[in-house]
Amino acid sequence: MDVLNLAHGSFYMVGAYIAYSVVVATNSFWLALLVAPVLLALLGAALEVVFFRRLYRHGHLAQVLLTFGFTLVFVDLIRSQFGPTTRSIAPPPGLGGRSSYSVPRSARTACSSSAWRSVSARCCCWAGAF
Repeated sequence: MDVLNLAHGSFYMVGAYIAYSVVVATNSFWLALLVAPVLLALLGAALEVVFFRRLYRHGHLAQVLLTFGFTLVFVDLIRSQFGPTTRSIAPPPGLGGRSSYSVPRSARTACSSSAWRSVSARCCCWAGAF
């Protein structure tokens, strides 16, 4: 690979806003989950062909400058299209939060023992053991 990419966070942001646009247009989280990665992959492939292939022979400094420029361009494009406020997508049915389920007694016992007390705060409590 040998590519120094400082714009990876901006690519995630672009993917998130693509997903947001799909959800707003179709009201389907699951469609956005399918469409956003495909469109982002196409964007990445286009940037690879047009920009990165020319820079491989110039070293890492050119890659840093290019990807930092991508970051600035992506942020400004998103800000001009969606404004400066953060947007969010409502979770789909079934992924909206805690659901009702039971934790096996053996898991509750293991998490409540003194040896596992510190682990229970991080591992078992999320499962609703307490």
